[in-house]
Amino acid sequence: MDMFNRKARSKFLLRDGDGIINKDVQFSFTLRSPTSTSEPRSVWGLQGNDRICLIYFDIEFSETSIHSVVDKADTKLDFCQNDTDFALTEVAPANEIKPKSEQQFSQRIEFAPNINAGVGGGSLGSYVDERQNMGLPDWRFKGSLGLPRPTQAVSWTWTRGGHYHYSRGIPNLIVGVIGKNHPEEPFTGTVSITLKPRRPWRRSEKREFIISFSPPETQNEDISARIELFQSSVVL
Repeated sequence: MDMFNRKARSKFLLRDGDGIINKDVQFSFTLRSPTSTSEPRSVWGLQGNDRICLIYFDIEFSETSIHSVVDKADTKLDFCQNDTDFALTEVAPANEIKPKSEQQFSQRIEFAPNINAGVGGGSLGSYVDERQNMGLPDWRFKGSLGLPRPTQAVSWTWTRGGHYHYSRGIPNLIVGVIGKNHPEEPFTGTVSITLKPRRPWRRSEKREFIISFSPPETQNEDISARIELFQSSVVL
């Protein structure tokens, strides 16, 4: 039996003031199972006496309209296991991700005027200015654990920048979360996806769906090494 319902996903259209727009905005949130064809793969095991799960997901977001319509995309996962000791301890990526176009870059300006004054003409000297500039804003992405702690909720947020353009696209975003002392029986989590439009007169769109988790009967592998590499295992 699969540990995860890998097919759980949400794809939908945004609505504007005139109804459903004629171009798709697609947003999906999909589990990466232990049998995934590529790393990182979700895994269940032990760290000391604690049951630990490292669960990874794929987030895919694309706009095919000639106009970018989404300002912010939020994905929240809430396990709602109130009668257990289950707690989320770490999220990846923990630090804000920025595309290269938004990183700092160097700029060198050199000005060397030359005055033509006949035989005696020549240079008056040169001016050189080196400065550090921030790139034009494109988009940002970050994960965060819910409050207060300990928590069973985690969220990931994509935010549009002023320089973002749909034609450049967004790479497949691999995200993850570490859970401690998860239930030994099958349990579920509720996924909430909210898309906030750029225009204030348009309403936000929200969808919810359930993902099922089935821990394996045997969870005796020590996965301490994988926990140490958790942040670096998520490559965007």
